[in-house]
Amino acid sequence: MKAKRLIESIEENILISTLNSYSIIFFLDNKLFSFGILVVTFLNFYAGLSGLIATLAAVTIANSMGFDKIQLRKGLYSFNSLLLGLGMGTFFDPGLVYFGLLLLAVLITLILSVTLGGWLGKHGLPHLSIPFVIGFWLIVLPSSTFVNLGLTQRNIYWINEAYSVGGSHLVNFLQSIESLSFNKMADTYLRSLSSIFFQNNILSGLLISILLLISSRIAFSLSFIGFLSAYLFASFIGSDTTGFSYYNIGANYIMTALAIGGFFLIPSRKSYLWTFLLVPLTSLVLLFLTKLLGGIQLPVFSLPSSIVVILFVYFLMLRKSHSSLVLVPIQHYSPEKNLYSYMNNKSRLSQLLYFPFHLPFWGEWVVSQGHEGKFTHKGDWRYAYDFMLLDEEMKTFTSNGLRCENYHSYNKPVLAPADGIAGCDRARPGRR
Repeated sequence: MKAKRLIESIEENILISTLNSYSIIFFLDNKLFSFGILVVTFLNFYAGLSGLIATLAAVTIANSMGFDKIQLRKGLYSFNSLLLGLGMGTFFDPGLVYFGLLLLAVLITLILSVTLGGWLGKHGLPHLSIPFVIGFWLIVLPSSTFVNLGLTQRNIYWINEAYSVGGSHLVNFLQSIESLSFNKMADTYLRSLSSIFFQNNILSGLLISILLLISSRIAFSLSFIGFLSAYLFASFIGSDTTGFSYYNIGANYIMTALAIGGFFLIPSRKSYLWTFLLVPLTSLVLLFLTKLLGGIQLPVFSLPSSIVVILFVYFLMLRKSHSSLVLVPIQHYSPEKNLYSYMNNKSRLSQLLYFPFHLPFWGEWVVSQGHEGKFTHKGDWRYAYDFMLLDEEMKTFTSNGLRCENYHSYNKPVLAPADGIAGCDRARPGRR
């Protein structure tokens, strides 16, 4: 019975983690949105299939190796592998060699996701889609020497791909959508949304925009503002806006807007303003990297957005005093929830005079001993708490528990329970 519950728990973890990998790309945690995006990826069937296989592989490996279950279930370990699978399924023909390379690329992408996440996470910074970009580069750069790996033309003749999946009825439907009358800006916006998943069609863009609008009106508005800022900047400098829909390029502008406007920052007028300003900067970084890496035929993908967002978040963290541009204190994976939680806590807790403290660890731990223990927690230590980390079987250790390494709590990061305050800032005049 216990083994059955364990298997069911593992299966549930894998299912939820896989599904959440699709929505976390848009910085959301929404099951309906996740399922809708999963369907959208299969408009390019082999890319969608590769993305799903890559995600399942990453989730299974991370789950079996005992990585943090909370981050796993949020999709934080696996969304880069999803992007990798979609990209590889767009560029290469499926086959035995292809799937072997896909699994190797998933492994290095997962390793990069965990290690970069741990390194940058110590500074409160995200790794975003950098693991995906590096993982894909490791495949695409030497791919010309892989005789048994063929480049595909399906992304160019995607109507033929649709015919192989759904026949003439699907083709006629897709062509009717493509023939809808949109002005140039709306057409480019929808195709830019589809480029997030390496597509270039109006139907994908329409479905994504509808899903965004249903899931989060703030996220939907930010996606358009990010695109609009890039579109106006391109028109201003005389750049070609048709490139927005080419291989993940438009994703840079939309992802920058979603990250800055409502995920890392509490949504506000200032967050929207900074979104509008940072998107042209992302465009400049994109154009620079395109020229820099074009000589060695490396696509930039979503790297420019990742660079700009990470730098700007760290830039804000180094401020001495916080203005109305507020970094999200507790992440709810929804701009609406982030805003509501912040405003609610600000209203309720504004009169408290106590200095805010936080638990000194990540994840879920249990209190193994509280105040006034039978043998310890006496005298000056009577108000202490002991925290322990349990596994799925509610055990604190593995093996015989005779070594420090056997305990789940051993060698875990210990966090500062509160922000430090420089002594000179608090020193009274005339005292040293």
